[in-house]
Order: sequence, then structure tokens, then C-alpha cells
Amino acid sequence: MIDTQFQSSEWMSGLNRKDKNKVLKQCERTILCIPSEERKPLTEKEVVVALGVRRAVVFYDEQTNGYWVRGSDEEYRLFLERLSERGLPGYTTREVDWEGREGERLAQKLVYDMRLQTGGGPSQSQKSIEQRAEASSTSLLIQAAKNNDTEIGKSLDLPVDTTPDASGSGSVSPPSSPRETSSQTGYTHDNARTPTEEVLDKHRPKKARHKQNEGVKGNTASSLNKSTSQPSTPYLDIAFAKFSPELVSYIFKLCLEDVTSSEEHNHILEKLASHEGHCLEVLENASSLWTKITSTSPEVHIKKALDLSKQRPLHIEAGPKPSSSAALNVTLLTTFILHIDHHRARWASLELLFPSSMLKRVKKHLAHPAPCLETLSLSMADAALETGLALPVDDSTLRGEIGTPLDILGRKAGKLERVTLNNIPCLWDPTPFVNVIDISLSNGIHLRYTDLILFFRHSTLLRSLHLINIKIVGEVPRVVEQVIPLPNLVEIVLVELIEPMGLGSLYLSLDAPSCDLLHLDLRPSMTFLNHPALEERAAPTVQKALASNSTSYLLFRSNANTQSASWQSEEEVARKGRDGRPAFNICLRSTDTRLASLFCAFVRGVQTYVNVGNIVVDVGDSVSGAIVEPFGLDLDDIVPTLFPESFQGINVVELRAEIVDGYLQHLKEMVASEGSEVQWCFGSLQTLRLRAIPEVELEVIPDESARCNVESLVSHISEKRYGAANVPHGEGLGMSLALHGLFMIETATGQHLENEDTLHGIAIDHSAAVLIYHREEEAD
Repeated sequence: MIDTQFQSSEWMSGLNRKDKNKVLKQCERTILCIPSEERKPLTEKEVVVALGVRRAVVFYDEQTNGYWVRGSDEEYRLFLERLSERGLPGYTTREVDWEGREGERLAQKLVYDMRLQTGGGPSQSQKSIEQRAEASSTSLLIQAAKNNDTEIGKSLDLPVDTTPDASGSGSVSPPSSPRETSSQTGYTHDNARTPTEEVLDKHRPKKARHKQNEGVKGNTASSLNKSTSQPSTPYLDIAFAKFSPELVSYIFKLCLEDVTSSEEHNHILEKLASHEGHCLEVLENASSLWTKITSTSPEVHIKKALDLSKQRPLHIEAGPKPSSSAALNVTLLTTFILHIDHHRARWASLELLFPSSMLKRVKKHLAHPAPCLETLSLSMADAALETGLALPVDDSTLRGEIGTPLDILGRKAGKLERVTLNNIPCLWDPTPFVNVIDISLSNGIHLRYTDLILFFRHSTLLRSLHLINIKIVGEVPRVVEQVIPLPNLVEIVLVELIEPMGLGSLYLSLDAPSCDLLHLDLRPSMTFLNHPALEERAAPTVQKALASNSTSYLLFRSNANTQSASWQSEEEVARKGRDGRPAFNICLRSTDTRLASLFCAFVRGVQTYVNVGNIVVDVGDSVSGAIVEPFGLDLDDIVPTLFPESFQGINVVELRAEIVDGYLQHLKEMVASEGSEVQWCFGSLQTLRLRAIPEVELEVIPDESARCNVESLVSHISEKRYGAANVPHGEGLGMSLALHGLFMIETATGQHLENEDTLHGIAIDHSAAVLIYHREEEAD
């Protein structure tokens, strides 16, 4: 348990029980996200937009080069569900590792931040860490004067932020998210001292320090006049007195090189620009440092950055401030857009998160060309609901915008290469933007199918395609006669969680032989499932995914009137993401109970093109008989039709199921039906793994017709697999049954398993189970 690991730790000793429990709770709810490739640092805004939640917390972890992410307490379950369904593009996610030091680092970070928020100082262990960091920074600055310019440029690494203590000396803060940097440390841009000031102050001549202290405290008029008439040289000018302007500029670039966000980048720029003298002149002449423009910066800094960036391309991020009211955010964003609009010719990237009340205004501003724009990301700030689009009931202005044209850049493509549109209920025509290489459209964007087909026919450079819960208007999607070749397309994500939109027909119309990441989550028609080209389209990606690993997973889920079948690579199951390797996740949802059989036929069809290797079948609770009928639906049979014949010809090595102990009849019929003409369909089955659903998780008890105990199931499998006369004995048993959870077994069976771990020729692994004995007459 997490609490037993850290309760006695020194850095936890200063917290009361309530705060300790809060830290442990936050630890348990934190997920680690590791980037799969070189990319921009993960921000809270990116998580909010990707998952459609209202708030997220992000911490950077230097050891793993990843990010600790958690949702708010109110949206904790929604956060995990969205993360499981959608993932974070470009990141692999996993739980925090509590066996090593990873969990301890997270807990220490949370404890440290909690102390800052409550006004308490850091713990003794944290102070020692900060003192060592401060000492190393000081030594580095002193040593720098002895080195030549080239060596200094390679080695100098200035701390980027400090938290002042009561004595006025600085201590180096651990990395945190941009938002926490400003809100938790408790100081503003105007009164905070830079880390260079803190460090160099200790090494100024004693007399000079004494003069400054006298001037600040106002002890004597003479000292005040003296300090006024002879102002001290700026700290940075003292530190860099022997450095060339080129080297000083290079040092500033090093200070900003690994900054986690544009917001923090501008925060540090404001700190550096607060100095006067020669270094300020160097900073203001370094135009490349002023190209990141954020709406959360003060208006004075925004104007200064736009001016000092000269003619360089601009990278712009705009979004509402979490601490400001809705009305104030609209005013701030409107003003910001007016500022950047005058520099439209220099836009290189624009990321805009705006409230729904500004949709019409944003459309107007984006309707003019931006010839240098390469990356465009637009998202309406209202969190996406289960319907895929947040539409306030009383917002008649927004409702009037639904389905209206979205004119981007006056239909002038320019240099545009990457487009992201999220939660915008307008009709967009992508056909002018045929040079785009990455396109992501999600949650309510309206598209004509004919426009999509025309766009794909001319977009030979396209590398990444994401269409998630879009709305197709006009012509019903169909498979085109002439397949569209997309030789450079390596990533396809098509999702229909809300309603069927015919994206399956679009997938069958595309030929992407280079695709190595395929995610399909569709509501298909019978025409799609029976289309002869379906297996052929998916086969190349499956082949790449299984080239390095021969195991994949078939997953079946039943949700009353919705049947879900999914086929995933092992990497997809283990990591929930790409992690630099090819992966596939093909999921089909339908109200037809024949889906399971049709999906198995699809897998067999792919097998004719590719050696799919070993397959693990996981049916979840689909055969438990304990599924709740939602909304009072009167369904005759809510258990999916999973016949043994469906799996014939598929190399199933493991079968997993969640069951209710004592009610195993549905599983028994799925493995080997009583009336089946085929004796045994799982010729390669090595392990049957059963998890008993705890009583506290049960919402309904299965029907009495599903009564069947473990002994009956094992006997039935043995008879079907081996026949009555060929039951194996001793070593070399061909199959095992692994039990997890609480199981009731007959006393005779329990006594038998105490001496021998086999039953009817099947090995029984009950190391993870609790077996309760009972006599047969007691069961009756």
C-alpha cells in the first residue's frame, strides 16, 4: 500500500493526518505520461482539450522525462475514462511505479507544494537539497570567470526560478507546471527577484551590500543620497562583465532552452528584462527570444515581444486564464487577438482556445490569409460532453452558428501543414489545404463526404489522420470505386462513439500501405463487416505490429444493447499508446449480437494475409450473466452470442473471463456448447483465467438457469477436449485453469487439491484465489 511506504518518512512527518491522506489520495489518482518522441512539453491546456475535461494538473518528472497528470476530484472517473478511450496523442500512459523511487518523488513533490500553499517552509530534507543546488549554481558562476567563452557557453546552466524565504535568500524550486509556478509560490512578476540576483548578491563586495541595505532601509540620509548619486551596477552586468554580447545572448538562450511552456518562457523573459544596463540591451537585440507570444502575459509584455521579435515568425498561444471570470477572459482574448492581427503576415503557429461566446468573432478574424502560418489549432473552451459537443441550452448565438461555414485563412493554404479543430460545430471545407501533413478533426466539426474524398485525392503528403466524433452532412458515405492511394499516411485514427457516420466506408476507400498505427472505433454496418476489402486494408498494419511480437488480444464487451469487439496488439494493451512502435486497435460496436462471430471471421480473414500468431481472448464480464439492463430496457437476452465455432481456426492460447462464482453456465456454453457438432474449437488453448467478481461489485445476481460450479466446468472442458478415455495424467498437461478471487468448492475437491494441483487432467492454479470448502448437501 502507498500509505505504509510513506507514513513514517521524514518529509511526511510535518503533515497532519488530513493532509497526509490528501497527498496519498492524489498519488493514487496520478498517471504518468511519457512522450513517445521529441515534442513540445505537455501543458494542462493540452490535457484539457484532448480529454474534454474542465481541469487537469500536470507535473514534470526529470527522471523519466515524463509528466505526472491527474484530473480534478470532481472529474476523476471521467478523466480516467477519457484517458483510456482517447489517450494523449504522442504520449504513452501508465500507472506510477511504487516499487522504485518514482512514487516517492511524486509524493515529495506534492508534499512540498502543499507546504508552499499553506505558507509553511520546506522540510529539512528539502532544504538540504535546495542548499546543494544553490551552492552548485554559485560555484558555477564564480568558476565561469576563469573559463574561456566557448567553455562557458557549453557548461553554464542558470536556475530559472526561486522561492524567497524570510531572510531574502533564494532557494531553487523543483520543476512544476506553469500555472503552479505563479499561483503556489505566492509572488508576482513585479516583486520577485531573479535567481541570478539571489546568487550574485552573496558574492558582491561586503561594502556594496552594506550600501544597498542602508539605502533600502533608509537608516541615514547620507547613505540614501550616496546610493542615489552613485547607483550600483546591475547584477547581470557584474556577472557578465567580461563576456562578449554574443556569449551573453547565448547564455540567455540556454536559460530558456528547456522551458516547459510558452507561458513560462515569457515569465522568465519578464524577469530578465527587469534588469537594466548592457545585458538588457543584449536581451532586447536577441529577437529570436521574443517570438513566443501568449495571451496570459501582461499586455505591456505582449506589445514589447511583438516589437522586439522584429520580422521573425511568431508562435502564438491564446486561451482563457483559469483565475479570471468569463467576461474578463472574453475582453482579454479580444484585445489579444487585435494585437496579433496586425502581425498576421508573421504567424508561424497559432493555438487558440476560446469560449463559445467568441465563436463568431474568432471566425471573422481567421477569415483572412496568413501566408506563413504552418500550424493551426482551434478549440472551443467548453468541455466536450458525452455527445461530443458542449452546447449551452440558453445560448441562442451559438446555436445560430451550428452548421454555418467555417472560412479559414480565406481558403488560401499558404504554408499550412498541421490543422487541429476541436469542439467547433461549423461546416469546414478542407479541399484548399492539400499540402497539410497532419490533420485532426474532433467533436462536432461538420464535413461533407464529397469534400473529404476530394481532399484525400489531392493530399499525397498526408502523414497523420484523426477523425473523432465528426458529423458528416450531405451525401451518405460509401466506398468509392477508385481507391485513394495515400503512400505517406502512417497514422489513422477514426472514431464514432456518438453515432454511426460511415467512417468505415471512408477507411475502405483509402489505401495506406505505410500505416503503422491504426485505431478504428466504429459503429459499422453489416455491409462494412462483410466487405471483402476489410481484411486486406487492415493486414499491412497488423503485419507491422506483429513483426516484433506475435501476441495480440481479442476483447469482447457487452453493454446490454451494444456489443463491442476489439482486436489489439500487445503493446496497445500494455502501454495504451504507441511508444515509438507500430500498434493497432480495431474496435467495432453494434447492436447486433452476431458481431462477435463476424469479428472472429474478420480476424480469420486477416490471418490469410498475415501470420497473426498467438491470441489472447478476453470476454470480460460478457458471459457472467450479471450485466445490468440500462434505462429499463426489456431485453430477452443481454448475454452476447459467443459460440465456440466462432473461434475455430484462430490460434487462441489464453481465455480470460470475469464470472460470478457458482454461475458459470454461460462460460461453459461459450467454451464448448452441449449441442455443438464440433468437439473442441480451442485446440491451442493453454490457460483459462477466471476472476470471480466480488459481491460488492455485483448489481444483479445471474438467473438460476446459469447455475454451474467450478467442478462442473472443469469436467465439461476435460470431456470435450480429451474425451472420457484420454484424460492426461502427471507431467505434460496440455491446459491449466487459473483462479483469481473467492471460489466455493466441494470439500472433496479441496482435499484433492491440497495433495495434487490437477483436476480431470487440467492443472489448477489457485495461488491467487481463496477456496472455501462446503459439502454437497450444504450446497443443496
